[in-house]
Amino acid sequence: MVEPNAPYPLITVVIPTYNSQNELEVAIKSVQSQLFLNWELLIIDGGSSDNTLDIIRNYANNDARISYVSEKDNGVYDAMNKGISLARGEWIYFLGSDDKLYAEKVFSVVAPMLQHAPGQFVYGNVKMGDRPEKYDGPFDFSKLLIKNIPHQASFYKKELFKKFGLYDQRYRQHADWALNIKCFRQVDPLYIDVIVGLFGLGGISGAHDELFLREVLLPEKMNLLKEEGKHVLRNIRSYDIVWRMVRNAAFKDEQDFEHAFLTQEVPMVIKSMFHVQRCIPVGALKNGFVSKTLMTANYLYNRIIFRL
Repeated sequence: MVEPNAPYPLITVVIPTYNSQNELEVAIKSVQSQLFLNWELLIIDGGSSDNTLDIIRNYANNDARISYVSEKDNGVYDAMNKGISLARGEWIYFLGSDDKLYAEKVFSVVAPMLQHAPGQFVYGNVKMGDRPEKYDGPFDFSKLLIKNIPHQASFYKKELFKKFGLYDQRYRQHADWALNIKCFRQVDPLYIDVIVGLFGLGGISGAHDELFLREVLLPEKMNLLKEEGKHVLRNIRSYDIVWRMVRNAAFKDEQDFEHAFLTQEVPMVIKSMFHVQRCIPVGALKNGFVSKTLMTANYLYNRIIFRL
């Protein structure tokens, strides 16, 4: 842990917010309470209609490290992009308005690791709501194609956004996941065994980002299957993960499916999944029991036909 005034990089904390008068102060106070002092806080408000802006102004007027923008935006990733553009820090950390830093020593512990990080992406762990376990340890690329590293656990060097560009707002739910996949493919991520944030469960969306699935997650999964071999699908849990990816991408027809993989060779077993799913009414396919039963039958069929 560093001394409170040690000369480590400036950390920019970005909080996107909209009508969050009931939660925002907890997030702000968790930043202000940090023993490490070399931070700035940018609050990007989407034009709130409740008392959020009054709360922001009060904190900004009493702490020169806090600044804000309040104007209509196009959602959370637009707000995060504004924060990136305004950030003065060498490293950027995104905190939801219903999240908070886990402890007052978080930045003191993390700052020396950022100073000596070999790459431009450093991540740790979070806790979610009142769940006792931490999420979710070190990742490899295969694990990242199953679940995401939350931004509440992640520190990005500002230079990274010059390399990859800002968050792709076309991915309404998972632009941060798309960025993390680029990071794992092209830079040297560093895992640190530190609980960074407490993740408010209100930030979790159950919606499927179909465009992200089609343009990013499924093509990357096909690349990984090509690298590892289709034998990895012998594990029924792995098979089920790909089955659900194909289902949640909601391809309209065969042309739509083929368009997603124009530059890739899709294994016959994946085509088999799609052909079964397109014969089932969408409503039935969304039923967990029906989907699991069909997946199991398709898995057993492909074990025999394609010798998984």
